[in-house]
Amino acid sequence: MSPIVADVIFPAFCAPYVSPLLFPVAGISAIGTEWFCYRHFSSDNDYPKLSDIILANLVSWFVGVIICFWLPSGLIQKPSPEGGGHTHVAAGPHFTTYAIIAFFVACILSVIIEFWSLRWSTRTHPVDRLFRLSAIANVAGYLVLGVIAWIWITWIW
Repeated sequence: MSPIVADVIFPAFCAPYVSPLLFPVAGISAIGTEWFCYRHFSSDNDYPKLSDIILANLVSWFVGVIICFWLPSGLIQKPSPEGGGHTHVAAGPHFTTYAIIAFFVACILSVIIEFWSLRWSTRTHPVDRLFRLSAIANVAGYLVLGVIAWIWITWIW
């Protein structure tokens, strides 16, 4: 495991938003999956454009990061190994559970946020069944993101 990555600590509900930064291949694969879903399941061959999908994901990421700081962090204070009354932040007993739940919460938020973002960005060229497309694309994208992050954490680290 990389010593730099091993020391990264973040609130548990930020896991879906931090994982693309820690594992860029997962984030790129998730965006690619979303783009594929929009192309495959849309009756419109041109909309939403890749730039619209990336913008929607950036808006969703930004809003999600803000919201995750209002949810339980799963972090606790632990005594520092050096002693001397110092403490450090560490993952608590429920951190993993919160992090797993966070992917489901983030997916639901993404469906809604990205739908509204795409609705705005395609306002001059409305896309049929955009909410359904957003749901399909985001569920598929989060499955890819979660699986790649899980594989990376359990097998590569």
